[in-house]
Amino acid sequence: PVWGTQRPLTLFWVAMPGDGDTMILGDSSALAERKLFSDFSDARGIPVLLPILDLDELMGINPNDIKGMFADIVASVSGRYQADFLALVAIDAAGSQVRYRLNLYTKATIDSLTPPLFSYNGTAENSTQAIEAMMAALGEYYFTKYAIADTGTQQGASVTFVNIQKMAQLVEVEKYLKQLSAIKNATLTHIQGHTVTFSLDLFGSETDLQRLLSLEPRISVVAPLSAGEFSPVSNQTGKPVYEWRLP
Repeated sequence: PVWGTQRPLTLFWVAMPGDGDTMILGDSSALAERKLFSDFSDARGIPVLLPILDLDELMGINPNDIKGMFADIVASVSGRYQADFLALVAIDAAGSQVRYRLNLYTKATIDSLTPPLFSYNGTAENSTQAIEAMMAALGEYYFTKYAIADTGTQQGASVTFVNIQKMAQLVEVEKYLKQLSAIKNATLTHIQGHTVTFSLDLFGSETDLQRLLSLEPRISVVAPLSAGEFSPVSNQTGKPVYEWRLP
């Protein structure tokens, strides 16, 4: 399997024991646990980020919000970060061991009832082992979502984007497609009004491609307007039609 340059940036909010109370692990922390995140990023090639924990953040969130997995509260104070996903991590003392839990959400989470995309929990001897276990599991999750196995056969496909209002959008879409691990080559073949179509040569299957597109926060499937009307979700070939969201 090949994992291309589509590598999500994950913002970690970590609540863990510290100085007799529960603390939030910040980017500037000198603790050994902080270095584990950098080591994981270097070893796996997965970008990670921890909050700077300035006054605004400390007033907007507390460790109990993280331990309670209130993803909507965490998302509300994460707007400044250009992260794709939020990882809420809770580490608690459990006798001579620690108990840990990781929930992964999209940054756009606005409802505390939203189920996590990925969850992992267990016990460990200490917080170091807990973080290593959670990061290894998260790395495997990302790998299964983003890595593509070459089928060894030449497969062609096409993808259509609507509501392309600016040339900058077109450039961004083309750049994005060419760095996907599922795509060998992407060529712009049709422009009509605000609709563009790319012809693609694939490493994997078209299902792999659609899975990768669904992971990109800047891309959405265009929904039908109402029952009985023409549905822009499918073009003449029955394939999804996508929209590239403006920043």
